[in-house]
Amino acid sequence: MKEWARLQLDVVFIQEHHISGLVHEMELGLSRRGWKAFWAFNNVGGGSSSGSSTSGVLIVVKRNLVTSGALKIAENSLKIWGPDDGRCLSINADWRGHKLQLASIYMPNDAASQKIFIESRLAPMKTAAGQRLTLWGGDFNFVHNPNLDRLSKRAAVPGEVPGMYRPTETEHTVGKFWCDQLPSVSDIWRHRHPTGRMMTHFGGRSAARLDRFYIGDDGTAYAGVNSRIQRPRRENGSFLSDHCPVVMELAQKIIEGDRGASFAPRLRMYFASENDLVTEFITWLASKKAHMPINYKARLKWWRRLKRDISRKVFRLNGIQRARQRAPVAVLREELEELYTFIEGSDPLAAATSLAALPEARQAVAAAEEALEEVFQLKQKRDWIHNHERPTRALTGQLNPKKHQGVSALRAANGEIVGTSIGCARVVTTHCAAVSAKPTTTNAAQNLVLDAMERQVHRAKALGLWFEEFTGEVSVDWQEMKNRVAGKLAKISRLNLSCFGRAFSVNSYALGTFLYHAEFAGLQQDNELEKWIAAVVDRSQGPPPGRGFAGVAAVNLVGHPKEGAFGLMPLAEHVKARAARWPLRLVTEDLACPTPWVRVARALVQRALAGTQTKYDKRLFMLSPPRGEAAGYPHNYPKLVRKILQAVATLPVATVLDESEWQPGPWCHVMPLWGNPMLQSDTGKGGYEFSEAGCYFRECPWQTLGELLKARTQIQQWSQQEWQQHGSTFATYIGYYGLGTQRGDALEKIEEFLNYLNKPAWILAAEAAESALVLAGQPLPDQAAVVDKLCKSIGWKVGNRSYTPENLTVKIATTLVTQPPYPKAPLHPNWLHPRSRKFRDFALQIGGGLSKDKHQAEDL
Repeated sequence: MKEWARLQLDVVFIQEHHISGLVHEMELGLSRRGWKAFWAFNNVGGGSSSGSSTSGVLIVVKRNLVTSGALKIAENSLKIWGPDDGRCLSINADWRGHKLQLASIYMPNDAASQKIFIESRLAPMKTAAGQRLTLWGGDFNFVHNPNLDRLSKRAAVPGEVPGMYRPTETEHTVGKFWCDQLPSVSDIWRHRHPTGRMMTHFGGRSAARLDRFYIGDDGTAYAGVNSRIQRPRRENGSFLSDHCPVVMELAQKIIEGDRGASFAPRLRMYFASENDLVTEFITWLASKKAHMPINYKARLKWWRRLKRDISRKVFRLNGIQRARQRAPVAVLREELEELYTFIEGSDPLAAATSLAALPEARQAVAAAEEALEEVFQLKQKRDWIHNHERPTRALTGQLNPKKHQGVSALRAANGEIVGTSIGCARVVTTHCAAVSAKPTTTNAAQNLVLDAMERQVHRAKALGLWFEEFTGEVSVDWQEMKNRVAGKLAKISRLNLSCFGRAFSVNSYALGTFLYHAEFAGLQQDNELEKWIAAVVDRSQGPPPGRGFAGVAAVNLVGHPKEGAFGLMPLAEHVKARAARWPLRLVTEDLACPTPWVRVARALVQRALAGTQTKYDKRLFMLSPPRGEAAGYPHNYPKLVRKILQAVATLPVATVLDESEWQPGPWCHVMPLWGNPMLQSDTGKGGYEFSEAGCYFRECPWQTLGELLKARTQIQQWSQQEWQQHGSTFATYIGYYGLGTQRGDALEKIEEFLNYLNKPAWILAAEAAESALVLAGQPLPDQAAVVDKLCKSIGWKVGNRSYTPENLTVKIATTLVTQPPYPKAPLHPNWLHPRSRKFRDFALQIGGGLSKDKHQAEDL
């Protein structure tokens, strides 16, 4: 792993790892060292070319690439090709515009087996890749061109100098078979070096380039291979392996509108304060740009070299600028040394003159050194913002010391004392398996235990949260939490950290102790705690802080350093974001989601929503809750539903990310009217309000555009007697009291509402769908499918990136809560006029009859 760090590797393909199972993998500890491993073990024997049965292949990925989202591993994409002999493993991944099929391959070493391997494993794997870019690496145990890729030592021939000789053959039978079966997969090193020579495997009597990377032809422009990698050695000087590592670099795919990775390295150009150095740098860049190749592939290679040259140029210019800053101090020190020389000399007059000038010279040196130190401290503080004083293992050891030590040993069932961590884990696993294998107890015994618990347990505590019996209320002892935070703050104040370091430490080690509890029990407003946090971050005073002047106001401490703040977490907004993140996942998660907590939580919410009086789809009801004046949810709603609505309402209103996918069509007939992000009110407060026309549409039974159009048609076709029978109910549905028997007024209000929607193309498409599909006897589009598509296509835009409820993270949600751009709000008819609820049970008789029950939305 030291070699991986030296080579700065992000993804590693390994062959012949000689690990026989996951137990040995735990001893290797890849996960503890920041790597995510995908294993293929040899479970059939006879795996390696040396006859060993412990060969296998492995793909290792840096964990921070996965957790940061820079590299996305496709779910359930790991596949072992062919028999379970640990020779071929692939995963699918997405990185910076590339959709990749990554594969680690270890081929047999005889030609017949190699051809079978190519035909039965590699060719199907290439087919399965589809549109993905194939990126294969491994030990292939053959070469395409023996003359270029192989050396061998042969017996001495008379008249010939002994040594290593190159075969005369320029084509190998397996190589030819490879090209026939896999014509669109290229050896990237040979592609870059058509006549070059490099050996990666060194045996006793031969050397060959057996270790290679293959890439699809459409990816060769993005790939490059280092041709000078030395064999790694142990500390005693011996070689670590008979194979040499091969390193390939993959450039990101250029995407239109993409500004690049957020984790790109930062160049600190301290020389920017010197105008002549800036001019030199600009001139140098212009000269480099003048020699930029026209060919795209050549330009890609030129760009990689240019980045390296820029780093070196900046480093050299920074050195010049540093030398210039130190030059005045060096001159003053030389003058001071010269005065000391005259004082210690034999000339009395020069000694007296130098002694008189000595105090001023020493003061000048001290002032210059102080100014120089101030400049260097400013640079160091800027470095702290970007590189240092982040939560580390050492900092964790000081702030979170281990309270419990692991057990020294366990006694196994056979009486053996086990002292290793792996052995103790096996003892516990064996014991639990034995307990699980025992038959269950009788129902009578279980009921006795449950009755005893019911009589004795009235409150239960789990993970620091108290759960009340019957009510299900969640509470937390905030004084206990506050005391724990105070202890952490006191430790942080005693560490030698900068203001930025204290802010990061407060986020990770102090506030992190109760974020989980605040997410479920709510955040209690505490001015004293806020003062403690501000005192620690601002002036490193532990609680309770003494008297002193505040250097920076508490409000200016909150925010990221790149925004001008000091890195302190926006606590209230972060808690709201955590509370809003999980309901969104609960609503948008696939119905067949195997995650246990999602299925349990969905069942609880489904039960709570069963008594919720809302007529439109309940997923839209939860994804687009009303805001502002409409956010006073009815008290008859279950507390769980109110809590979810309040949490989601803290986020900005979700909008449709790509409206080009919603071209008018038959789906317009079943498009929901209420809670639809594509239909929004001008008030921005949630709830549809159309007071200018006196039309509210509060408790109407029309839930889709098609139903509203059908109602309009029905009103136009009613006789005067039918209108007198149903007119008052119609007036109530549109929230227009005192309408009487004026049918024209009702039609006018419906037209005004349709004009307000400002979707004429939708209206025409909905009318056409009913006439074309219904009259032809064909069913209308499935409303559930339309709503499901709508739920998956809404989200938020932050910068140039889009986030749906499924991939919204707490970090992005915190940003949305902190700076919420509130657009128009979806229409919500049920929160505007309490009087209209008394007409809830009325039904409008249209066609076969539209009852309230018919318009109840489906459960989640």
